Amino acid sequence: MKVEVSEQKDNLLLKRKEIRFTVDHRGGATPAKAAVVEELKKAVKGKGVVVIESMESKYGIGVSEGYAKMYDTLEAAWEVEKEHIMARNGYTKPEYVPPAPEAEAAPGAE
Repeated sequence: MKVEVSEQKDNLLLKRKEIRFTVDHRGGATPAKAAVVEELKKAVKGKGVVVIESMESKYGIGVSEGYAKMYDTLEAAWEVEKEHIMARNGYTKPEYVPPAPEAEAAPGAE
């Protein structure tokens, strides 16, 4: 499997890189998203969170084209991305944990 980045743009407003890529997987099945994510990180030389929005195989050729976004942090990705896209990429929504109530100090104890 060979991943080639065809276009890369920095989107500073949304704190991400937008990547269009081509995957050459001739002679094999369409690769899993996890494998493509690892190859994209190597190709872009990034360490962030990669979210693949789309990846479509070309019929009979053994080539897939796709669109991905790379965020610096997982929190930045959750601020922008839709929940079903994040779930499709294997990220689960963090559960809300209410802050612990502050313990009241005993009267006279300071």
